[in-house]
Amino acid sequence: ALAAQRGAYWGVACILRGVLMYARLSWPFACGYPKRLSLIPLIAGVILAIGGWRLLRLSVVMLLLVAVAIPIGTRYYAFAVIKPETMTLAICARLLDVLPGVMVAGKGLDLTYVYQGAEGSIALGEPFRGASMLLAYLTLCIFVAGARIRPWWQLVVLAGIAIPVVLFCNLLRLFVFGLVTIYGATGSVSTTPRVAATIISLVFCYILFGLLTWSLGQVIGVDGQASFVEG
Repeated sequence: ALAAQRGAYWGVACILRGVLMYARLSWPFACGYPKRLSLIPLIAGVILAIGGWRLLRLSVVMLLLVAVAIPIGTRYYAFAVIKPETMTLAICARLLDVLPGVMVAGKGLDLTYVYQGAEGSIALGEPFRGASMLLAYLTLCIFVAGARIRPWWQLVVLAGIAIPVVLFCNLLRLFVFGLVTIYGATGSVSTTPRVAATIISLVFCYILFGLLTWSLGQVIGVDGQASFVEG
């Protein structure tokens, strides 16, 4: 059925838009991340020109995954992430501080702790890594949401749900990071706390968003609703 789909001339317009966007963002001043984003309308235009609107709708999830996979420059990380990451670190510090025998305080974008007379630091260099993990959680959410055909309204609801899920999983990662660092006595140079926290939070993100997605389908249902494939 897809092979019989006719392409749309609007695809040529999308291709031209992507090319012009790339050229405009390359000269006279190069804008790294926005220039790389011009790949999205270019790919979308090729799909639309070859397969038409139905094939483009089928490709929405893949286009979102490509967009999330494009590296964001350090300046954009700082603009978009440092403030929420600072708030996440502050909440994590309060949670760790209530643990028995532990004193935790924020120091810039890092956390310092005292436990059984030993002092140490948590989340060294965390802002940039935290931003990368936010995109990783978002990628998982997009993958789960796009694993089956859904109505447009349900995709919008899942997009709203994904934001707090991503932030919560990042908080969980920092909390586990702190737990392993403090009680495991691994030291600030060990990679074990970060690796353990990353794996646990990614698995939790996948399970949590999967359960929320399944619950949404069970409670509200999708029967009789127009899907994003069928328009």
